[in-house]
Amino acid sequence: MTYREQAEELRLSLAMGLIEKADVIRWADAIVLAEANPPTWIFDVSLASNEPPGAVANRLRDVADGIDVTVPAQKALERLARAFRSGKLAPLEAAQKLILWANSAQLPCETRAEAFDVMFIAEDVADGIYGSLADVSSAIERFLTRHEAAWRTG
Repeated sequence: MTYREQAEELRLSLAMGLIEKADVIRWADAIVLAEANPPTWIFDVSLASNEPPGAVANRLRDVADGIDVTVPAQKALERLARAFRSGKLAPLEAAQKLILWANSAQLPCETRAEAFDVMFIAEDVADGIYGSLADVSSAIERFLTRHEAAWRTG
């Protein structure tokens, strides 16, 4: 991935709360140290440690303007999948992060709608209306599996 694509993946991961602002700053600092002529925008990110996470996310969003965001969206979803499958995220928390991803990434309407279907199941479970945490887990896993398969063949 290019630095701009990496910036978009980090923006999405930051929006989901899967990484911290400090992770983004470390990434930018590493590029500044490794490159003889780093892109000028990386300095803005590197020096943003006193800014709130939302401002850092906005800087990353601006960097990604005009790129194909498909791969960064996939990579951010893969990060979510790893956290969920490793047990670091409970089903309801994973469903909330999936919606943050769907609302933050540039996605086809169908993909966004499928993510919201997962959230509707999670809300029903959280409100005690219908279903169980196992239903939420299954819905998340179906979503992840479907999109992983589509990206491998796509």
